[in-house]
Amino acid sequence: LLFKQNDFDATLFFNIIEKQCDKNICINSFSQLKQELSNETYRLILLDYELIKFDLEQMRNLLSAYKKQHPQSHIIFFSKEKVRDFDCVSEVLSDVSRNDLITLLRKYLPKV
Repeated sequence: LLFKQNDFDATLFFNIIEKQCDKNICINSFSQLKQELSNETYRLILLDYELIKFDLEQMRNLLSAYKKQHPQSHIIFFSKEKVRDFDCVSEVLSDVSRNDLITLLRKYLPKV
């Protein structure tokens, strides 16, 4: 599951992800994020922190509840700033290259 602010980055990341694994989705709204997390189980969730920081408490509750229900899932934030109080997040990355993204996919989706 990919939720990225910049359309160019989202398309670029999604194209790389599509080549590495199947059953992917790119979303572009909070309501879609909530719907997907309530209806589906994802092994890897990639979120742009810029998109969720405006409603941190609600997102913290949503992601924490999701992680408790699906402990095998990994949540990754893309952020240029320090992220605190998100125990459910596996990693916070500031800059991600194509190779970094592929390495990340292989780390959290080992059958890729």
